[in-house]
Amino acid sequence: MARPGKRWVRWVQFAAGLTVVLALAWTAGPVFSGLKRSKLAPGWLLVRPPHEISALILVAGTGGETVWAGGRDGLVRLDPATGEKLALPEGGRSYGRVRALLEVEPGRVVVAHGDGIDECTGETCRLIPSAKGGWMALLKRLDGTLLASGEAGLARFEGMDFRLTDSAAKLGLKDPDVLYEDSSGRLWVGSSDPAYGGLLEGAPGGVWRKVHTTNGRFPHPSVSMVLEEPDGALWFSTGFGREGGAVRWFKGEWTTWTKAEGLAGEKARTLYLDRAGRLWIGSEYDGIVYRTDRGFTRLTPDDGLAGWEVKAMAEDAQGNYWMGTEDGITSMPAIPAAVKEERQ
Repeated sequence: MARPGKRWVRWVQFAAGLTVVLALAWTAGPVFSGLKRSKLAPGWLLVRPPHEISALILVAGTGGETVWAGGRDGLVRLDPATGEKLALPEGGRSYGRVRALLEVEPGRVVVAHGDGIDECTGETCRLIPSAKGGWMALLKRLDGTLLASGEAGLARFEGMDFRLTDSAAKLGLKDPDVLYEDSSGRLWVGSSDPAYGGLLEGAPGGVWRKVHTTNGRFPHPSVSMVLEEPDGALWFSTGFGREGGAVRWFKGEWTTWTKAEGLAGEKARTLYLDRAGRLWIGSEYDGIVYRTDRGFTRLTPDDGLAGWEVKAMAEDAQGNYWMGTEDGITSMPAIPAAVKEERQ
């Protein structure tokens, strides 16, 4: 047994060893990122930091496009040509986790984050009054109405502030983080919470209809995104952990896509429709797939993705894809037009 007088020596040795390990981890990250960049195919770009990214959009300006991205590390602006960070607008502050970005007018961006909702231009940012709590989703409806959802529930922009129309308790959803309006004007509100998630269809301040996600139509009640294709087919990404899939609703018929049908992983997280009409479906742990005339093609960090979970996508004016992941941002070149989408 070590003598009491020597215990402090052990603690000093432990602290010194821990410091060395942390220092190595701190320096190894940039080194590995540098090595990964050196192995990227021509036209690919890896940006890290920032790391976790939940929202990403391209914003046009007088000097050209800029990438706006946000997540656990707050808000960043990037030069799409180089990936270099640009200055944030004056008055911008250190946000709590950024969950959604929406360009409501050219050059005018609304930011939903852990401390509220802000409105930013290329020069300034200002806080928009709203209910307390984190905000997670933003939507500009077909009639121009702005909506936000989050911990407090669903709110509508009334000219000066976001006013609550439906509390989270009324909606029956925990932390509603999904907002979508289809081409017919139907509003969808959902939650990806694994225990209290779900999907609703209805109107702010009015009646909400619960979409039954537990009757066999949905492989999991947690809903992450909603997307409509030009033919009117609606897609819903669902799942948690190693359960879930993508659900398609078209002309009253429900069909489910899982890993067995070509998805990257069990949980379907991200849905994206590119300018060429290709459908992209991202997973939580296994990369992302896009649909072609040969089926689904999968992309992973082995191909150049910054992380395994693509949480947000956008395309720049040159057709390059920008993808925000759990561990950085990837830009990849446009897919040749000869690759056609497979209609299923």
